[in-house]
Amino acid sequence: MATHGIDPQARGLANRPNLSAFAGLTGAANKLAYFTGSAAMALADLTSEARTFLASTAQAAYVFVTQSGTGAVSRSVGASINDRFTPEAFGAVGDGTTNDLTAFQNAITALGEGTLYLKNKTYGIDGTLTIPNRVTLSGQGCAAYSTSTAPTTLKALSASVVVLISGEDAELRDLNVDGNNLAVDCVQFTGSRIRLRNVSAHRSARDGFREGDDNVAAVYNANVWEAQNLYASNNARHGLYVHDAKPATDNQGGMLLGMDARNNGGDGICIGTSANDTIIGAVCQGNSGYNIRLSSNSRAHTVIKSYTEVGNGGVIESGASNHIILGATYSLSAVQWADNSGLLTNILIQTDDRFQGSSFGFGPVVNAVNAASGGRAYVNYHADTDLLKVASTEARVVSSTGGIWTLKTKTVGGSLANCMIFDAEQRLTLPGSVIYMEDGAAAPLITTGSGSPEGVVTARIGSLFMRKDGGAGTSFYVKESGTGNTGWVAK
Repeated sequence: MATHGIDPQARGLANRPNLSAFAGLTGAANKLAYFTGSAAMALADLTSEARTFLASTAQAAYVFVTQSGTGAVSRSVGASINDRFTPEAFGAVGDGTTNDLTAFQNAITALGEGTLYLKNKTYGIDGTLTIPNRVTLSGQGCAAYSTSTAPTTLKALSASVVVLISGEDAELRDLNVDGNNLAVDCVQFTGSRIRLRNVSAHRSARDGFREGDDNVAAVYNANVWEAQNLYASNNARHGLYVHDAKPATDNQGGMLLGMDARNNGGDGICIGTSANDTIIGAVCQGNSGYNIRLSSNSRAHTVIKSYTEVGNGGVIESGASNHIILGATYSLSAVQWADNSGLLTNILIQTDDRFQGSSFGFGPVVNAVNAASGGRAYVNYHADTDLLKVASTEARVVSSTGGIWTLKTKTVGGSLANCMIFDAEQRLTLPGSVIYMEDGAAAPLITTGSGSPEGVVTARIGSLFMRKDGGAGTSFYVKESGTGNTGWVAK
């Protein structure tokens, strides 16, 4: 009997049952020995597939698993693992002190395009983590304030931009970036169609979020960016800074939907050289500069339902143009919005008070009369104050006092006189006014006065005169002939 050259007597194996069982097998090609019980073995066929598996360095491709749940299918372990790329698979530690930058960049390179999933950890980043085209970093939550604990944090370990999104269609979501009072910017994005969702940026040495670049020679297109639910606090400069230093600006059409910017060393939100961005639902408070600033080179931005608290509210700086501010409110701010542009192209429509120099706005007025000029107007709908004022040589004012609305206008002599009064009982009064039935003095008119109009009141045929001191047959006159002050007939 073939025993593979093993002599159990010579080798002293007689008292070793398992080895004796193995020694008792007859060898053959493509056979694999296995135990069938205690001190009992047999041979099984070793197929070509089994031999390939044993020889492979990627056994995960030959082992299959099935996810629990209805409709799940059997897939290889290798395919299942590749479903979720993580930086840990490339050596990331996530202890907040180890530099995980290389692990992140290697993971992104291997990923190519798709999502890199981050765990509930703090990853140290010594340098700049660059996000290329169509790559998403997805964490497990951000931090509303710098003192909050975030499930997923990228922590600066050096004085660099922590995350630079230079690619197109790239995204950050559900994570916190901690500048650690070192980083130049927490997050900078220069690619087009960038998305930020539920991201916080705190404690940078400059800006929490920065769109654009200070390098005038930089080549990038940062148009059509989108950000939702951003948090920025305790950054040395601005919470969000949108600015392109290139002579021909190339950052337009951004959308910010919801941001909390507070306690930053500069502005909460600062819009520099850029155009056509929309900000909806910004809450800014306690920032050392302005809570929201539209700087001199900004163009055609829309700010909807902003709220500012403590410190300066919002400002449109000299030279800024074509901005629309809708529904702004404030608390504990000296000025809600100030229009210092010196232009006539900005529109402010508000539901709260304390705005200055607005081209057009709703809310009680503080100093806006003196600030308005060149035909600019403001409107508000609070009682007991001016409702509409046009600051020009032909000023008109609508005032409300005790529920009575009064329209005033300048007379030929330059004084302000009532020309229309609408009271709480819905009665319309036209003091000393003449109503023309068409445009201007060439049309028939309706007017009142004392005494007969004949030889006194010049009017067109068809005009009507109501005499305040008339009697039977002398209270109502119709202009039946002539073009001057004659031709009046009592009715």
